[in-house]
Amino acid sequence: MKRKKRYVLECLGLRIGLDFPNFENKQIILNDFYERFVDYWSSFFVDYKFERVDWKLSWQTDDLLKWKLEGKTRWLKWLEEDGNIWRIESFCSIENINFLLGQLWIKLLWTNEGLVLHGSAVEKDGVAYVFVAESGVGKSTVAKILEEQGFQHLTDDVVFLRKIRDKWVLSGSPLIEKEYKPVKWQGDKFKIFLLSRGNDVTTRVVSEKKQLDLLLRQVFIDYKENFTIQRVISLIKSVSISELRVNIHYKDKIGRVIL
Repeated sequence: MKRKKRYVLECLGLRIGLDFPNFENKQIILNDFYERFVDYWSSFFVDYKFERVDWKLSWQTDDLLKWKLEGKTRWLKWLEEDGNIWRIESFCSIENINFLLGQLWIKLLWTNEGLVLHGSAVEKDGVAYVFVAESGVGKSTVAKILEEQGFQHLTDDVVFLRKIRDKWVLSGSPLIEKEYKPVKWQGDKFKIFLLSRGNDVTTRVVSEKKQLDLLLRQVFIDYKENFTIQRVISLIKSVSISELRVNIHYKDKIGRVIL
């Protein structure tokens, strides 16, 4: 078995290489998988030397059936971590690829001046609007309401941020989330809203101490780590953050209030 199917994906300047098996004469059997993979992630493809990527995913299998049983199982096995390479065996479903990419980009962000927040985000006129809150408060609902009002979807559940050249930069989601495809977008102009329920639609300034407390609760990975706290403090000092109280019965007001 030769390894010829190689792709490099980039998000926030971090590059992941995917080293897919090539089953030579049986390749036509896999074309539907590769077509779907390209459809989802082609906007993240970059022309970059595979040997120099930040992390590699390498499939260790010569069993076409193990590779091909799309949607039958989520079977996934890590064989080893070798330097910056994950050697794995898995049924190569889009679901597994999405899971692995999510794990890797989170890992890379935590080792490269990044943050990953539990939140949703939309964009309009080059500015992103991020909604951070616990599950069930209404992040996705608010984002969908704004999409109906002309805002563009960026991410539904996970917000990727990285400090690049002393500026915090936000990315559209590089992952499949519910019915949404990965979104290629990157910018350093964004506002963060700490979302809560209210009787109307209003914003208000909150203290940096409260911002820190609320944001730390929505950080992926253990927020007690000192470097995590320092990164969140850096974000607070660099970005507009306020509380947004929302009553979705007044949905027409949300877009006007956040702009």
